[in-house]
Amino acid sequence: MNEQPNDATTHTTQNMGLDELPQFADTPQGDVPPEPVSPEAKAALTRRSNRQFIAILVAMSVMLVVGVGLILYPTVADAWNRHVASRVVAGYVERVADTSKEDREGLPYAPRRSAAPLRRCRGRSAGARRSS
Repeated sequence: MNEQPNDATTHTTQNMGLDELPQFADTPQGDVPPEPVSPEAKAALTRRSNRQFIAILVAMSVMLVVGVGLILYPTVADAWNRHVASRVVAGYVERVADTSKEDREGLPYAPRRSAAPLRRCRGRSAGARRSS
């Protein structure tokens, strides 16, 4: 005797030729109970799941740190360069303050002597441009 299934979905799939759909291990097949899983196998699956979770967590954390670093890099680099530049300027100011008055009076003459020919050349080139 050929029994007709009571479920309309099963009846439809049989008519469509889909009787041999893939069955998954965790899906109970009809009245057949799933095979019992040993405690060792459960523990192995749990360890594997935990390792995958930790690996994903570490990868996401690394990506977060890299992303935040890329976003903050210009701001931090600018602040660091300003800090270093201010320390350099403070060092120059301190050196000038520590220089004796006689040494400071002697320093400006050297730039004036070396800059005098430049002023004369600049004056000529400016006059030459005006006459053109």
